Amino acid sequence: MLNKVLAATALIFSTTVFAPVTASAALVTVTQSSTNWDTTGASASPLKNLTLNFSGLDVNAVSDLTVTFRLRADLDQASEYATVSIDGYSFGNWLNNNLTDDTITDTSNDVGTQLAATHVGTATIALASFKNLIVDGKLAVLFSFSSQVNNLDTTEFADTTISYQSGVVPEPGSLALLGLGLAGCLLARRRA
Repeated sequence: MLNKVLAATALIFSTTVFAPVTASAALVTVTQSSTNWDTTGASASPLKNLTLNFSGLDVNAVSDLTVTFRLRADLDQASEYATVSIDGYSFGNWLNNNLTDDTITDTSNDVGTQLAATHVGTATIALASFKNLIVDGKLAVLFSFSSQVNNLDTTEFADTTISYQSGVVPEPGSLALLGLGLAGCLLARRRA
C-alpha cells in the first residue's frame, strides 16, 4: 500500500514539475533612437559617431536577433557611409553603393542620399553569436561614419529596433520538485 502511495505522489510531483519546465517563448522588441547627436554645427567637419545603448534585456534568447536600422544623414557619395556594429559584431559598411561589403538588406540597393530620405535596413545575428553578445543584458549599436560624412544640419536621425524570442528558464524550486518526484519513483520501484 505504501508503495502505491509513494508512486502516486511521485507521479503528481513529476507532472506538476514538467508544466513549468517546458519553455514558452516571448517576443522581445526594443527601439532606441537619436536625432541631432552632433551639435557642433560645423558643416565641414565629419559627423560624430553615434552609439545607441540597450540595457535590461532578457538574456534567455531562443531565436536569432533581427535588427532594423533607420538612418538619415549626409550619405549621397560612395565615400560617405556608416559602418554599423553591435558590441563588435560588424554588419559592414552601409549605404556606400556597394552591395558586397555589408550584411544589411535594404530597398535602396545600398545607395544613400543627402538627408533626403530615411534609409531602412535589416540584418540578422544567428542565435549562437547572439547568445555571446547578450550575456550581460546589454547591447551597444555603433554607427561609425566615414570621414566624408559631413555634419550638415540638425536633421540627422538614427534608430535601431532589436527583436528576438526569449525563453522561460525553470525556477530552482521547480527543478527541486522534479528531483523529489524522480526520487519517489526510484524509492517506490526499489520497495516493489
